[in-house]
Amino acid sequence: MSNFSSLSRAQKLDLILAEEPTDHVQITMSPYAVDALLAALAATPKNELGSYGYNTAASLSLIADNWGIDDITTFPPDHHKRNFRPTGAWGERMLALLAILSEFTQGQGVYMGTLVCYAVELRVGNGRGPGSDLVVKEADIKRVIKDVLDPLRDPVDPAVQAAQEQEVQHRGAVWRCRPIEELGVRRTSKKVVLYDGLTDSGADNSTRRQDSKMKMIRT
Repeated sequence: MSNFSSLSRAQKLDLILAEEPTDHVQITMSPYAVDALLAALAATPKNELGSYGYNTAASLSLIADNWGIDDITTFPPDHHKRNFRPTGAWGERMLALLAILSEFTQGQGVYMGTLVCYAVELRVGNGRGPGSDLVVKEADIKRVIKDVLDPLRDPVDPAVQAAQEQEVQHRGAVWRCRPIEELGVRRTSKKVVLYDGLTDSGADNSTRRQDSKMKMIRT
């Protein structure tokens, strides 16, 4: 079998879609490679997004290649009989975040859309917030990225985690520290795993690329 990291996006999509259904969320890039992509995006000023390959067309192309979703107006799918899709056009930075999410979840776009909806519900208190808040925002996509990758990171010191949770409780916002894994992945009995076909060397090669702008990751 070819090294997964060396396959084209279309090949990765076809490979994952051809597999038997699994109870795992399959992550196809190391969390630290994704961190590099997010850092590059965060460091790009709004007026320079297009210059660095974060334009709408480039992001939509990545999303289509990785998830097979050609019509972004259908994403995310309706959830609990609600439409959480943004009103009007998606912003360039939001689409770039979705494109990054798609880069390590090939073939799993529908499920990622469900997690995005869970993130919206979590942010507004299970859907009871103002109508203007019941649409996908940048924070929701970032939350999904964080929560699907955290199980693959090095374990957090229990003492540090306890201190963080105590601080959150002190602020009276306990619900904010509940991960999407609790609300979404666990509800469907899904686990988060690094894709079996992704070798350590392949993950490292993609992780340590110095220039991780979107224009550099397109193949």
